[in-house]
Amino acid sequence: MWFIATTPNVCTQDSWIEEMSDKACVEKDNKVTFSCRYSNPNAKLRWFKNHLEIFHGHKYNFDVDDEGTLRLVIFRVSLEDAGRYTCQTDDKETSAWLTVEGLCRVSLSDHLC
Repeated sequence: MWFIATTPNVCTQDSWIEEMSDKACVEKDNKVTFSCRYSNPNAKLRWFKNHLEIFHGHKYNFDVDDEGTLRLVIFRVSLEDAGRYTCQTDDKETSAWLTVEGLCRVSLSDHLC
């Protein structure tokens, strides 16, 4: 007599394994990196800044490493880059704030910032 072992259908809900964390940098830094991990490596992801979708290019770079860590790299940081960044898949998202500190500008007539 043969028995076939079966496992019950287990429905596991995808979730964030590692959420994004807030970052702070100085204006004119070469880059700043946000990272997070999601349980489903095949999920379709989208990145946002202040609720507006951002796209891969000269300013933003999206990357995934062998362990499934998702990265958003922001190049040539400026004051305008400050805001809330979000990684979203389906109905789940993780967000973090980027704070950009301005450089001290000194003119000949003003010796203090």
